[in-house]
Amino acid sequence: MKRLLKWILGILFLPTCFVQSYVFYQSLQQLKKFEGDAVYFIYGALAYFLLHTLLFKPVFLYTLAHEAVHAIAAKAFGGEVKSIKVSGKGGETKTTKSNFVIALAPYFTPLYALLFCLLTFVMVRLFQVQGFRDLFFLLIGFFLTFHVVMTVDFLKTKQPDLLKLGELFSIELIYVVNLLVIILVFGFVFPEVSPRNYFVNALTSTEMAYRQIYNQLFL
Repeated sequence: MKRLLKWILGILFLPTCFVQSYVFYQSLQQLKKFEGDAVYFIYGALAYFLLHTLLFKPVFLYTLAHEAVHAIAAKAFGGEVKSIKVSGKGGETKTTKSNFVIALAPYFTPLYALLFCLLTFVMVRLFQVQGFRDLFFLLIGFFLTFHVVMTVDFLKTKQPDLLKLGELFSIELIYVVNLLVIILVFGFVFPEVSPRNYFVNALTSTEMAYRQIYNQLFL
């Protein structure tokens, strides 16, 4: 019965995914020219993509971040971390508390990008280090692409983390939240992209979609 309910939840959430994808596409259409910071961001994204496809996949580094986010999320919800295991073949984090946020957080948290932003903030604000703006955007592009590509790669295999809410709904939720994460970063890199407009349009368009589906089915 629980499995059936999870599949129903996943099916009901499908319109949200389609609508969010369309709104995301519309946001990308606002991009008109690439210059300055955006160029270095794209260089960084291409650098990781080439590394991933031509040289090697940094599985250990992704697994390390993945398990670390599990631990951080568990601590944030008042749980304790019993053990963390990380290897090039996978990892495992045992905690005293678990919920869907703890289970899914690693799939939409670009930890290395966040840590690099924090490091940059400390260096600029506290130590007055200047002159590496281009490097900053290059590495943000690199780490964000690392997160997205490796997450997709991991989701190709069966992940125990997804069983709590059901695999279909979990993947849909991961997809939608990652779109929001990407838009937030794009809003920082590309002046034409507005995360606020994306969020408002996503909410209104999703509401309209479900309203139309309801009218078609029941009215």
